[in-house]
Amino acid sequence: MCAPKAEAHNFPVANIFPSFGEVVTTQAALKELE
Repeated sequence: MCAPKAEAHNFPVANIFPSFGEVVTTQAALKELE
């Protein structure tokens, strides 16, 4: 039961980090376009 719980807790974290990275990348791209 410990392993599935750790995995379930890692999924949201793993989803948040890439999303945050995408936002930063988008902001940088928009700044370059200006």
